[in-house]
Amino acid sequence: KKERTFLYVRMVLRPFRPILAWIFNLLEEFLFRIPAYNALCETYRPSAIILGTLSEPEDIVWLALARRREIPAHAVDFPWSYLENRLWSVPRTANIHVWTEGMKNELMTLFPFSEKRVHVSGSQRYDWYKKKFPTISREEFFQRIGMDPKKRLMTYFAGTPYWNPYESGIAERILQKIATGELPKDMQLMVRLGWKLSPSDDFVALTKKYPNFIVQSADELPHQEYPSHLVYYSDVSLSTFSSLALDAAALDRPHIFTGLTGLSKPHPDEEGIAQIFEYEFMKSAVRAGGVRVAYDAKTFFSLLSGYLADASQDHEGRKKLVEEILGTID
Repeated sequence: KKERTFLYVRMVLRPFRPILAWIFNLLEEFLFRIPAYNALCETYRPSAIILGTLSEPEDIVWLALARRREIPAHAVDFPWSYLENRLWSVPRTANIHVWTEGMKNELMTLFPFSEKRVHVSGSQRYDWYKKKFPTISREEFFQRIGMDPKKRLMTYFAGTPYWNPYESGIAERILQKIATGELPKDMQLMVRLGWKLSPSDDFVALTKKYPNFIVQSADELPHQEYPSHLVYYSDVSLSTFSSLALDAAALDRPHIFTGLTGLSKPHPDEEGIAQIFEYEFMKSAVRAGGVRVAYDAKTFFSLLSGYLADASQDHEGRKKLVEEILGTID
């Protein structure tokens, strides 16, 4: 209901976006005058301000300062879902660096924005996979995260329960099948929780029941090298819909989206979880064949067993996904 409400509000406001952007720009330039930021500019006289995105509160403050002082601003690190479901207002005045021509066309279609300020410059955050990666050996990395380097690894990147409250149920079914030998007995499972998430009681109970299971919070080991190496060293990685599927594709590792509840019988929330995959950015990733979606337990464990037997499955799909969504990784 909330998603639909936002959709209707945006439809009503769409014709008025340019004037609203102009008004908000003026208001922000007037309101956001922070002495410490001004002092930095006076001291260092920056010739550019580089930001990750355009709509986070911190970004808006810096963009207001950049406009007021006529300092060129550059937004360089959009998430893959940013244009479709995170950027609602007309982008503030800045140079926008996007991954591909397709991403540029999407931006120009969605928003009235100057084309000369949009630059296709690749997906910088993924470039390091083509240079000096991995940076940590398997043995050292497994010791850091408390896993056994002699065993195979599966990683489940768990998100907020708002999107899928049944991830602990899915993890439990995986652990059960490892215990019975339906999945390889030398397999161990790590659940890496998202930012500011603590292990639920269900996850804690599973750590006590299964010795080959660990839950890790992103806040404990926050550096990007940890999820990146988890993807690289895992036989297969899982998530409800994480952009780490792009990392997996860049590293040519299998990734599965868990569009199921993890329960033994149908559940009404399954419909809501499945709607995640109606976003166009999700559709394009799945169409490329570089990541698979499992909507039911039978499909899920079939995909899982297939990847564990042959990780090269869907190699061409992952290659296509990288080309279409990330462009050139150099």
